[in-house]
Amino acid sequence: MSAAAGELVGAIDSASAIVEENTAASEEMAASSNAVTQSFEGIASISEENSTSAEEVSAGAEEMSAQVEEVNAAAQDLADLATALQEVVAQFRLSGDGNGRETAAMDILGEDVGGEVAEVEAEAFEPGDDEFELI
Repeated sequence: MSAAAGELVGAIDSASAIVEENTAASEEMAASSNAVTQSFEGIASISEENSTSAEEVSAGAEEMSAQVEEVNAAAQDLADLATALQEVVAQFRLSGDGNGRETAAMDILGEDVGGEVAEVEAEAFEPGDDEFELI
C-alpha cells in the first residue's frame, strides 16, 4: 500500500502543478484581455475625437461657403453700381475755356439742351473734392 500511497501523492503533486500552471496562464490571459479592452477603449475615444473634429471642419466649411456667397453677392452689387455710375457719368459733357477751367453740362435724355442745363464749374478740382459751384 505504501507504493500506492506514494503514487497517489505523486499524482496529487502533479495535478497541483498543473493547476498552478493553469492559474498562471489564466492570470496572463486576463491581463492581456484587459490590455486589449483598454486598446479598444482608446481607439473608440480617438474615433469619437476624430468625428467631433470632422463635424467642426464641416461646420467651418459651411460657414466659409456662406461667406463666399456673401462676397460674391457684394461683388455683383458693386459691379452693378459701377455700371450705373458709368451710365450716369456718360451723361456729362466736358468743355474747357482754354484757361485751365473746365465746365461740365449734363445732357439730360441724350438731347443737346444748350444753356438750359445747370453747369458745374470745377476750379482747381482735385480728386476727392466733393464741392462744386453751380453756375
